Amino acid sequence: MLTIALWLCSFICIAISFINTKHWDGKFMRILFCLMVGLSVWVTSVYSFWLFEFELKVGTVQNGKMNENWWLPSAVLVWTVLTYYSGRNCKSK
Repeated sequence: MLTIALWLCSFICIAISFINTKHWDGKFMRILFCLMVGLSVWVTSVYSFWLFEFELKVGTVQNGKMNENWWLPSAVLVWTVLTYYSGRNCKSK
């Protein structure tokens, strides 16, 4: 149940970011940024709840590979910020 709630929360964040970036000129960068927001919410929330030892039905958690992927939330957040700055400054031709 918690896994589904986190998944739905990431989709809500995608929708909110899509609405808040309607003034952007670059449509591709807008969509890419919104997907990156959803991915970063998903990855960060799953990792956070895993750290607090909640039971999640995620393949990486069930396979015991979360310790190997400690760098993933930070990398996704950095990539999302870079996508934001690239998309914000994008001008359509």
